[in-house]
Amino acid sequence: MTRRQPVCRAPLVGLPQRLAQAVAERVLIVDWDVHHGNGTQEIFWEDDTVLFVSLHQWPFYPGTGGPTEQRETTVNVPLSAGAGDEEYFLAFDQVVVPAVEEFKPELLLDEQVVGEILYRLGPDALVLLHTEVLPSHEKKGL
Repeated sequence: MTRRQPVCRAPLVGLPQRLAQAVAERVLIVDWDVHHGNGTQEIFWEDDTVLFVSLHQWPFYPGTGGPTEQRETTVNVPLSAGAGDEEYFLAFDQVVVPAVEEFKPELLLDEQVVGEILYRLGPDALVLLHTEVLPSHEKKGL
């Protein structure tokens, strides 16, 4: 039996994202906390309709998401311990925004929001944010 890693909140990881695919053909998932979203990456690694972007401290638990662990629709942005605003803005400007512009998602899921809702409310909760309703999204490059 495989030991579950608590970072992903398995077995619910991927459920809201799969439901989102019922309303959008191209889904963007952004995971921007200290841990790599290894479970989400594993679920969507072969799915070209989902762009998964993970900004995380590396190397750090769970040890995945390094600089060579990339695909056209999986963008890992490993950051050094202590990375702050400047590093995040630079990563968004140089890596995330170009990937998002090329992918042209119809729906954005914030992994932290989804995870918190699942943790607090259970699997019946779902947050969907269509990219056309994001305030000032063009000004911010999304």
